[in-house]
Amino acid sequence: MSEFEHKDEIISSRIGFLGGSDGNILSKVYALGSIPDSAKERLAIVKGLKESRDGFTTDAMMIGNKVESLIFQLLHTQDNRWQSNPRIESKKYKFKNVGLLVHIDYMLIDEDKKILTWVENKCTNKDLKTARTTYKNQLFIENLLGKEYAESLGRDWKFKLMLSHYPSVDFDGDIDPSKIETEIIRFNKPLFNVSQAMSIINDYLETLDEYTERDIVPMESSMLPQHIQDKISLCKELWDFQNSESYIKLKAMEDAEKELKSYLYDVMVKKNIKERINLVDLGKYIKLKDSYEKVTFDTNAFKEEHKNLYKKYTKKSVVKGSVIVGNLKD
Repeated sequence: MSEFEHKDEIISSRIGFLGGSDGNILSKVYALGSIPDSAKERLAIVKGLKESRDGFTTDAMMIGNKVESLIFQLLHTQDNRWQSNPRIESKKYKFKNVGLLVHIDYMLIDEDKKILTWVENKCTNKDLKTARTTYKNQLFIENLLGKEYAESLGRDWKFKLMLSHYPSVDFDGDIDPSKIETEIIRFNKPLFNVSQAMSIINDYLETLDEYTERDIVPMESSMLPQHIQDKISLCKELWDFQNSESYIKLKAMEDAEKELKSYLYDVMVKKNIKERINLVDLGKYIKLKDSYEKVTFDTNAFKEEHKNLYKKYTKKSVVKGSVIVGNLKD
């Protein structure tokens, strides 16, 4: 089967099945106990109500496909038992309306040693450690289905899942074997309950009979130009901080400071304390700021009572567009 036939087969399998790359969806469904909006387009594809967007490719995706093909050629030259993108369906996670499968990048069935080896290959502008973290849910799904497939081969079979990584930076079309990083992937405990997530999805698909297009295009930041990815890396430190426990603690401290100021204001007003108080041990001072009147213009009232005059003195202006960067919420 050619490389393009492999890709066509992968695209066609999106109907009726979820795959390893849908690991993030399964994880989120399990965590929420329901179907998030961000997953509804993908599930409409599973039900056959919407065509897949897989015709969309980027330079990063094309490089990844090229690297995957070249590494397979390298493996196959060393051992012709290696297979590329085999379709492996799960029997354990097969439901009425949806199944679970993987197209692992490389597979080796060693009949002599009774070892099944799967290799997931990633080509990114980061490193192996980052790739493992980014794709942990996909690797978790592949680990489950790999173990299931190994059991189907016989009771004495062992399974090994590996992650390989090749840097996409400065890729010139040829593979440098010294740049290939590999790591054996193990999970000490399940990341989430796949069976429960699949059951929730199966129930949702049971009654799904139409899909309304959402004006949202799902994509990964790796699809963006490199110089934009560099900017994102700088911003990511701030975004990570805003999602961290440290940020939550900071917000709690800010709220506590506001509450303290409100308490001190009430006390100083009640005690008629006008002087500045120096808290020497804290290196802080407290000073009362009196209330004052602020003049504002009641636009709504003026518009209601003087409609013609309001219309005469109002003007339209174009506000420059901007990009909103927010947290994904379902």
